[in-house]
Amino acid sequence: MRVLHWYPKYGGGGGVANAVLGLATAQKLRGAEVAVATMPACANQLYGPLGDGPRQLIWRPSSNLLRVFWPHVRAADRIAIDEFAPDVIHVHGEFNPDNLAAAAVFSGPLVLSPHGGFNPHVFARGRKRIKRLYFALARRALYRRAVLHAISPLEALDIERLLPGRPVYCVQQGPGMAGGTPPGASPLPPNDGRLRLLFVGRLNLREKGLDLMVEALALAQRQSARRLELVLCGPDWVGSRVWLEQRLAELGCRDRVVFTGCLQPAAVAALYRDCDCYIQLSRLEGFGLSVAEALLAGMPAILSDQIGAAAFPEIGEQPHVAVVPCA
Repeated sequence: MRVLHWYPKYGGGGGVANAVLGLATAQKLRGAEVAVATMPACANQLYGPLGDGPRQLIWRPSSNLLRVFWPHVRAADRIAIDEFAPDVIHVHGEFNPDNLAAAAVFSGPLVLSPHGGFNPHVFARGRKRIKRLYFALARRALYRRAVLHAISPLEALDIERLLPGRPVYCVQQGPGMAGGTPPGASPLPPNDGRLRLLFVGRLNLREKGLDLMVEALALAQRQSARRLELVLCGPDWVGSRVWLEQRLAELGCRDRVVFTGCLQPAAVAALYRDCDCYIQLSRLEGFGLSVAEALLAGMPAILSDQIGAAAFPEIGEQPHVAVVPCA
């Protein structure tokens, strides 16, 4: 079987790109021929390169101005896609107008994974009119032909709310790149007895609940005789780090937080090994690749109830996992 994963932002890295990489790698190990259709990576990408992975078929739209209303692939780029001759195209991430091109170039079976894109908060925030227009177009061109893949029970409910009657199946994601990478040298100094809490992901203040995390850290430290330390691993997002540093200074616990920035998978795996507990209080999280990585590394975890992974009983009901209401 030939599977073509369609994610135009694959070259820029990030959570969805890591999910595509993990799924494509697993399918290849099972004997499938796999490729990823993606657009050229931008120069100022947030994440580092994904490293070795499936073959990439680079494509560009026929027209940047008409890409929503006339979604086609340039003829020169279309050749490689036609030669690959996929049996199925798996489209990833919404709302992305370039996904409509997948339905335009391929008449066969389609699978669509929204990756949290159908969450009501995503649908409601920013560019509402454009999203409504895109949804109306995608409903005709893409959704009516696709089987929809929910990465959590929470997402399955979101899909059924927006597209009642469409076929939906729910299968969790695997871990990201750090999940199968042997730990390297630790980016942290030796532990002198402190309790280290770890978060891995984009430093998106509201979406990832980082404001809740630092408030909880300050409160817990006042009640704990043991020194606490919060390790935040990931790239800054729209000035979130500045806000966090200011708030930490106000709370008197700036010295209790370590910002590592982006790290290579081996260094992230070392953090899972060397920290004591994983914490993620996201207000919106389709699944949570880092959650899967942390649990596979044997870490206990504190998770919000808005994280897709926590909605699976085999995760959320484990004795070493605490699921807390999202504020």
